[in-house]
Amino acid sequence: MNLDTTIDSLLKETLIKNHQEWLFEHIQTLNLEEQACLISELKQVPWQIFEKTQNEEELVRQIASAQAPMFVPYELNANQDEMDIYRPIGEQAIKDGKVALLLVAGGLGSRLSFEGPKGIYPARPISKISLFEHFAQKIKVLQRKYGIKLDWMIMTSFQNEESTKLFFQANRFFGLAQDQIHFFNQSGVIAFDQESQHVLLKDRSHLQLYPDGHGGMISAFKQSNLPKIMQSKGVEMISYFQVDNPLIDLLDPLLIGLHLAHASSSREISSKIVEKTDENEKVGLFMSIENQLRLIEYHQIPSEILELRDENDVLKFRCASIAAHIIQLDFLLSCEEDLHIYESIKSLSHFDPIQNQIVTKPGRKFERFIFDLIPKAKKSLIYETKRSQEFAPIKNRQGKDTPESSYLLQSEKIKSWLKTLGYLDWIEALPSEHIIELSPLIANDQNELHIAIQNGKVTLNTPIQDQKILL
Repeated sequence: MNLDTTIDSLLKETLIKNHQEWLFEHIQTLNLEEQACLISELKQVPWQIFEKTQNEEELVRQIASAQAPMFVPYELNANQDEMDIYRPIGEQAIKDGKVALLLVAGGLGSRLSFEGPKGIYPARPISKISLFEHFAQKIKVLQRKYGIKLDWMIMTSFQNEESTKLFFQANRFFGLAQDQIHFFNQSGVIAFDQESQHVLLKDRSHLQLYPDGHGGMISAFKQSNLPKIMQSKGVEMISYFQVDNPLIDLLDPLLIGLHLAHASSSREISSKIVEKTDENEKVGLFMSIENQLRLIEYHQIPSEILELRDENDVLKFRCASIAAHIIQLDFLLSCEEDLHIYESIKSLSHFDPIQNQIVTKPGRKFERFIFDLIPKAKKSLIYETKRSQEFAPIKNRQGKDTPESSYLLQSEKIKSWLKTLGYLDWIEALPSEHIIELSPLIANDQNELHIAIQNGKVTLNTPIQDQKILL
């Protein structure tokens, strides 16, 4: 079979330019239907994006001169005058229906040794309800509190779109209205074998694709009908969060108020941070680089920079991202979709046409990150929240950020509320390994827990020997 009859000259030129000539021979081993399939997919690859990968050497040079950024400290919570300014502004924006929720949930639970979407993984230690249901319960509480109906946008990927939708349908949308939940799907991007630089295949006639990172949200969102839907409803802001952090405050009126009214904000994008106390913690860090606020992934920061300490012997760069942002809708829609694309080396499973089987080898994987919107803003505010109140990620089966560590942090948060409310003796009577779970439907904050105890919805009986207590 003549190659020119199967691959047109433009695609042939593109493949040669991108060092994929090996595909010429491979395509000729396929039948006509398989050839048509693979050629069609190859024509859709945006090969030009791989020319725009982040220049690592330039980034390291910039980081070397970075400064610690300014941020709004957590102590603002203790300043009633400040609270009286910003919180009511945020609360009014919520009540006016100006804020919608956006959950990034395109990943699978593979790092947790779990089959299926990560959002199906158990969020809580005793009831074992899924992350999706956990967030749905929080949304019910917010709707009851503010007297509104919240729009909840959920970004899936080609890997988990169908199973995520089926899970919501099977659970009757967790008691929420079906028309307030909006799914949209992020794109996939190809990867390359690290050694041969060959593009990876899923099977003989299909390319292996991987989700293009949470930065792919921009193009996926724009290509959906959601911008028009949100604008028609009067939505002006998006509260962005990720699926693996059950402690996150989905709709923080203080952050929204700061975003809208604080002098450090240009009302484009604002973010939450926690203090990084361990120099080896794998979290993105905010830095001021050439007078511009940036968020840099931990693996891109040299260890000598991570270890720097200030005059008070605390980490110089300690503003750690928890992937929680308020993004103005107009700002999001005005931004270009071609954010930097970042390359990383991962162990990737794919089809090897020589061995005619699935293999797992190091490969070059590419992603975009939503935080690259931050330097596009005129000014971007970052607000510090307490780690113990809002950051308990479920990421890994072993090591750090495991389900067990998240469950313990969730329990410790409830215990801290009870201690503050005067139940220190009850807490101290518990063996240290006891885990407490409290549904947000019963109490979503310390004040609501106090009311629930007073009304008899929560009873603190004599602690039993069980190692888990469901309040």
